[in-house]
Amino acid sequence: MEQFSGTDEFYAFMDLLGRMLAEAGLTESSRRLHVLIHEVAWTTGSELLGELGVELKRIQELHDPRLPAELSEAVSRSLRFVRKYWPDL
Repeated sequence: MEQFSGTDEFYAFMDLLGRMLAEAGLTESSRRLHVLIHEVAWTTGSELLGELGVELKRIQELHDPRLPAELSEAVSRSLRFVRKYWPDL
């Protein structure tokens, strides 16, 4: 599945991605996603998407060569969604 039907589906996928990161031993990255989605009161959904994009890029830059293929694709897929709204990210 390439596209998300909207932000609700994307945010649910971020929860799944967080669990996948934790299972791969990347607990700090998993925790950071959780905090962004569930513990910060964002002013706008656009702001949340931008911050998630920054975190996804950080995960990719720090871990991508060592990520399992399924996890690497999940991060890339998520970044593609964010870039629909934040193309310069």
